This record gives sequence, structure tokens and C-alpha cells, in this order.
Amino acid sequence: MRKIKGLLLILFSLLIFTGCTATANINVNYDGKITETIDVVSSNSKIQYGDKSVEESIELFLKKYDTALKVGKYNVTINSGKTDSGATISRSYDNICSFVNGTIFSQYVYQRFECVENDDYYEIKSVGSFIKRSDRYDTWLAPEDINIKISLPVAAEENNADNVTDNTYTWEYDENITDKDFYLKISKAALKKSEDEYNKNIERKKLVNLTLIIFGMVVGLIILGVIFFTLYKKYKKNKLDY
Repeated sequence: MRKIKGLLLILFSLLIFTGCTATANINVNYDGKITETIDVVSSNSKIQYGDKSVEESIELFLKKYDTALKVGKYNVTINSGKTDSGATISRSYDNICSFVNGTIFSQYVYQRFECVENDDYYEIKSVGSFIKRSDRYDTWLAPEDINIKISLPVAAEENNADNVTDNTYTWEYDENITDKDFYLKISKAALKKSEDEYNKNIERKKLVNLTLIIFGMVVGLIILGVIFFTLYKKYKKNKLDY
């Protein structure tokens, strides 16, 4: 879950185009592992730099983050369309708090993100004021519209998301936002219960598949037996007639 936070952070730091829209889809598995996919999209007219193509322009912007992307082991895919283009940045994580507490991208969102873990909960929260555009950084570092969607296998214990649909929590940031906190609290007991249910479902599926295989084999043997018996009767009858 903590990773989750870090994901958002990277989102802000990597967003490259002025006037773009960025959507970070963060999926948290029952075991706490995380998959982060950030889609950054803008109109081609805003992306193109001079006489360079859209793809070349995107590559030029991404070069500024080449080192960070390589060190962070992020996968980057450039998406080119007729009217809108952008990039998809993705990565998977095995750990939660270590990412949030150690990410180098947090400076682009807040002063930092804090991830607190105890025996019962994971708690992720922003520390300091929200940073979007300032004299300290080039304005294009932050897109005008940002949506952060975190999908959990369970309901969050507490949150301050702007929208909640089932177990998907969305924080929305636009050019008018000047101050905003982030808070998400997840129950370890709920995650453990989800993991247990997941494992039980896997075992059930294995049992069902095994039962179907055995049933299929038995039915197959019965059919073969019937065929063999029928052929054998015909053989015996033909032999007697002869």
C-alpha cells in the first residue's frame, strides 16, 4: 500500500507535457504486492517540439528522467495516436512501506509521504503542503489534471479519497488545486482474510479441475468400455455366423 503512494509520486515527477492528463492506476493484490501503471496523455499539438515528430518529442522529454527511470527499473512505452499521444510508465513492487519511505519522487508531490506499519494497519499519509507548481521546478513537471486510482482487494479502513467505487479509491488533482492531503489506512486483518479467501478459492478451483479431469477420465473409460464391448459382441456374433 505504501508503494502505492510512491507510485503517485512518480506520477508527478515523470509527467512531461504541459496541459496533459495523467492517470495512475495502482492495483494492490491480496498479498500486498503492487502493480503501478501511469498513463500520461496530451494533444499532439501540445507535445510536438519544433519540427520533431510526436515520438521524438516524447523521447526528448523522457530523456530528462532517463537516469531516474533506469535506477527505478521502470518500463516506459510511448503511445502515439492521431490526435493524442503520451507515455505509459509501469512497474511492479513486492514491498509496501519501503517504497513510500524511500522513493526519490516524493518531493514532487508533497514534502514527503509517510508510511506507518504496525501489527494491525498500513497507514499512508502526505506530510507537508501539496506541491504542484512552484518556482523550484519547471511547471511541466506536473500535469494539469491528475487522477490517482488505487484498487484494493478489501475496503479501506479509512480514506480521504474524492471518489470511491467498490474498493477503488480515486484522488483527483486539477490546475485549481493548491492544497490537498492524502490519507489511506488499510487493515492487515482484512488483507489476511482476503488472502485466505483467495487461497481457498484457488484450492477449490484445483479440486474442481481435478474432479472434472477424473470425471472425464471415468466417462472416457466407460465409453471405451462400451465401444469395446459392442465390438466384441459383433466379433463373437460374426464368428458364430461364420
